[in-house]
Amino acid sequence: MVSELPLLDVFFGELTVHRASVYARLPRPINDEGVKIAGEVRGPRCRLAQTLPVSVSLVDLGQGPTLLARAVVPDPNFWSPDNPAIYDVTVNLLHHGKTLATSRRSIGFRPLGARKQQFRSEAKNWVLRGVGAGSTTATMPAEWQSTASAYIADYHVDRFVEASELGVPAIADLNPQQDIPLQLRQLALHPAAAMAIVRVPPGTNFKLTGIAPNLLLAQAVLPRVPFAPQAWAHAIWAESADPAVLSNLQANFKLPIVAIRKLAAPLAIGDARAACDDLQRDLASVGQFAGYVV
Repeated sequence: MVSELPLLDVFFGELTVHRASVYARLPRPINDEGVKIAGEVRGPRCRLAQTLPVSVSLVDLGQGPTLLARAVVPDPNFWSPDNPAIYDVTVNLLHHGKTLATSRRSIGFRPLGARKQQFRSEAKNWVLRGVGAGSTTATMPAEWQSTASAYIADYHVDRFVEASELGVPAIADLNPQQDIPLQLRQLALHPAAAMAIVRVPPGTNFKLTGIAPNLLLAQAVLPRVPFAPQAWAHAIWAESADPAVLSNLQANFKLPIVAIRKLAAPLAIGDARAACDDLQRDLASVGQFAGYVV
């Protein structure tokens, strides 16, 4: 569906086993008299299991720097590879009760975050093991699901929709020559989207804090450029398997580090996934990292 509200952000805040707070946010117009957000959150739906959906209303939160509405979903189903539960969010922009525009979004409750040098999921350390689209002869996210691998690729709407429905964590490599905030908003449409890789051209300062709040942002280490994490960076995407490079990053930055090894040629998906484990073993003498990707 093409959104009639292109600047709409839908995201979750508080997330526990008992409740999830879902927010819809829009820029506030200059003349905002009688303007508010309404709608509902309905779900879960799951391609892999039967579920009993519930509906919760979005309630406008009144005055503030943006238009903002919230729904509190009881007993939320977390989105996971075993249970890719998706909630559908309908957002109506109202003016004195009349609907000006309507948009539908999907959201998945992923309890994924970063703490010190580790990724955390449901209060436990989570190690990323991923296979890039260029490292395997596989083409469809279902093949990543069969090997419990994260899907890493340039953004493609159909692939990310499929990953969301199948429970495949997806990581998008953003194009630094295009609008980064717009790309993040596109990614946020997909429950599977767990992380975005951001390549920062030298001398550039991206202001990304607050955009797509449920996405982790990994800042890439660029060749021959001294690394300095920006304020929004949740993790370091280190395209190197050089122990010296990784040890230096680990010693100097208290962020999760994802180690990447480039393969000589694309492999079958099972062999590519096994190469992640090989990379972890090869780096064991250096330390434990937050992720291993080929």
